[in-house]
Amino acid sequence: MAAMVESHSPQSRARARSVLQSLDLMSRLLTASCYRHGLNPAQWSALRYFAEAATKDCTPSAFARAHRATKGTISQTQMALTRKGLIEKITDAKDGRSITVKLTAAGVAQLAQDPWRAFEDVLMKGPDESVRQVVRIAELLTHAITKDSA
Repeated sequence: MAAMVESHSPQSRARARSVLQSLDLMSRLLTASCYRHGLNPAQWSALRYFAEAATKDCTPSAFARAHRATKGTISQTQMALTRKGLIEKITDAKDGRSITVKLTAAGVAQLAQDPWRAFEDVLMKGPDESVRQVVRIAELLTHAITKDSA
C-alpha cells in the first residue's frame, strides 16, 4: 500500500512560510535584546530559570535538561553568573554532590531589568485566547522540532 501524501495548497504553504519568517525574526529580536546589562542570552535564560523553577529543579542537571544543553555549557553559564554575584550554589550538607542554585539579591535585582519584560508587556495586553493560541502553536512547533532532532 502506497504511503499517503498530504497535499496542501500553495496559499497554505505561503501562510506557513510567513508564520515561520515572523517567528524567526521574533526569535532573533528576542536573542538580540538579551545582550544587555552585562549579560548574554544564556545568562538571562539561567536567571529566569532559577527564579521560576521549583526548588527541586534548581540544579545544574535539571537546568541542562530543561534547556537541552550540555552540562559543560551550563557550567560555563553558572560560573559567569557566580563571578558576577548573581547566583550562588548551595551544596547539600548531607550529600556533598548535590547542588542547588539560587539567585542572590543582586540576581533578583538584575532580573527586574530583564529585556524580555517589554515583550511580556505586549503579550499581557493581548486577548487571553490569542495568547493561548500563540502558546499552543509554539508548543506544537517545539515538539515537532525536538521530535525530528531526537
